[in-house]
Amino acid sequence: MDIQNNENISACNRIHLAFVTDEIYSMPTAVAITSLKENCNPESNYTIHIIANEISEFSRSKFKECECSNIKIDILDKKLDKRFYNIYKKDNDLHVSASALLKMQLSDFLDDIDKVLYIDGDVIIQKDLKELYETDLGNYYAAVVKDLISVRNINHLRKIGIKSKYYFNSGVMLLNLKKFREDDLSAKLIDYRLNGKNHFVDQDAFNAVFNENVIYISLKYNYLNKFHDWLDADGLSAFYREPIPKSKKKALKNAVIVHLGTHEKPWRYNMGSLTKFYIKYYEKSPYQEFQLILDEFVDPAIYLD
Repeated sequence: MDIQNNENISACNRIHLAFVTDEIYSMPTAVAITSLKENCNPESNYTIHIIANEISEFSRSKFKECECSNIKIDILDKKLDKRFYNIYKKDNDLHVSASALLKMQLSDFLDDIDKVLYIDGDVIIQKDLKELYETDLGNYYAAVVKDLISVRNINHLRKIGIKSKYYFNSGVMLLNLKKFREDDLSAKLIDYRLNGKNHFVDQDAFNAVFNENVIYISLKYNYLNKFHDWLDADGLSAFYREPIPKSKKKALKNAVIVHLGTHEKPWRYNMGSLTKFYIKYYEKSPYQEFQLILDEFVDPAIYLD
């Protein structure tokens, strides 16, 4: 099937994904898309909406190289609201760019679709996403994966005034854009980010505004690479109410989406097996001609098998 014919596929059979990027995150986002391209079902048809905050023509061309018969790339140029220019994570950890705040406006940018799977750019996608995308959201705002902050740092929830039992990670969210528009969630998210209590760049706002109007889905859809370092398998199984492999290596293998969500990135540091895992997809990406220059990580032993 060629790209032109792919345009005619019924909207109900198309999977809509959204990434938000700037120039710094263009390469990792292209690698994430490459991992989907390598692992998705060829019969699943995707439109990937890239919300681009001032990216170069070079980066734009690299994204277009990711396009294939069942993956259409749609680049939308959007500038960050000036009020957000100086927003950053409160502990000065700068691995999350303020550009992430553009995800709050996805219902405005994608005004012709009612559902989108938002994914951060620092992920590896290991399986097809059709099953996740077809989750029935009903009147819920989103389908999300619980974050271990819920048990590791319960004071964070209290500090920012969240009354929910669970806190979720905003790096993977199946979003109900129809409900976004009905309940004016974009405006509410922006207002909270500007006037509420925030530690993270965008995550606190999503948790505060969505409150408990979410569906909690399996850990496999947003497996952070350090989960097994933070809590043992029995603790993870109890918290997520599902069997979790005791081995970190097996848990990574079983994950649909591996989220490299901490400031230690395997494209910046030599992190042993995790970097090898990442390079496997980097070398198939549009950036394969450029060698990664890696710094030694302070404590790489925790990543080695």
